[in-house]
Amino acid sequence: MGSEAMVPEWASEPCIMGIDEAGRGPVLGPMAKIFHYGSISLITEPCKSAHIAAAKAAKDAGVFLSYDPNLRLPLWPSADSAREGILSIWETADIIKISEEEISFLTNGENPYDDAVVRKLFHPNLKLLLVTEGSEGCRYYTKEFSGRVKGMKVDAVDTTGAGDAFVAGILSQLATDLSLLHKEEQLRDSLKFANACGALTVTERGAIPALPTKETVLNALLEPVYIDTVGDPGKYEAKMSKNFPSIKFVVAKKADSLYPVVSGASIAAKVTRDRAVRDWMLDETADNIHRNFGSGYTADPATKSWLENHKHSIFGFPTLVRFSWGTCKTYFKSGAEVLWS
Repeated sequence: MGSEAMVPEWASEPCIMGIDEAGRGPVLGPMAKIFHYGSISLITEPCKSAHIAAAKAAKDAGVFLSYDPNLRLPLWPSADSAREGILSIWETADIIKISEEEISFLTNGENPYDDAVVRKLFHPNLKLLLVTEGSEGCRYYTKEFSGRVKGMKVDAVDTTGAGDAFVAGILSQLATDLSLLHKEEQLRDSLKFANACGALTVTERGAIPALPTKETVLNALLEPVYIDTVGDPGKYEAKMSKNFPSIKFVVAKKADSLYPVVSGASIAAKVTRDRAVRDWMLDETADNIHRNFGSGYTADPATKSWLENHKHSIFGFPTLVRFSWGTCKTYFKSGAEVLWS
């Protein structure tokens, strides 16, 4: 519950929080969407009053309040005062992130894995309650739905800052689109992102230096890429892995019959190509050019007939045709020979 953390000497000294309203005057500029805070600033005055005033100002301005109790028992006078202080602002939050240990602490030892116990902490105005489970991922609770999102498996080096990285990850997603709170699938995707933020942070030492960039997180979330090929699978896989070292590639012949994701990609590609051919605007304007070119595959009699009827002994085919395809070369045997000099 945080008692193992090293407490700096200055932590017991009174501190003052300065809050300035600079930036409220201009008509142009971004507005804050989320106000995030913890409970440590509630321990002593005048920080406590400043904290409460800041949260109220944010709430009155229509800003979402995000709360991470971040329990640090050694900083509080007693366990009871910590519990009372943390819960004193509980019902003002729109989003709360807590750990399993904090659930046990706040409920006086009840089972943190029991959904009924967790639901006791869900107040009427809460939009989202998140329970972090370390490497196992997280649980989420809203008024409409609940569930669990698995964590990303990594080799942990230093767990400092993992929770903060998780919170930063989910808040960055919600700041972009608060409607995620009502869309479970999109929320789950955002929580996968948050889990990855936390997981990648523990792979390096130091809370701040270890924080990953958005690009690093997105690369880590990429699933294996499956590719269908008509050539040597090994060569293609080696080439792709060299160009994109952070991505795992699976290259196989007839991959569309082996992997459902490639089957779907094949269908999407064919439908897209068919639409492109159907809507193609012919550059040529000769009177004898027509659009009855069939599917575009040489096994299609309509396509073969169209190619035969639209070849030119000097200029070849209309621009719709892929001249370099081996299939086309057989049609040029009777064409005029061109000597380049």
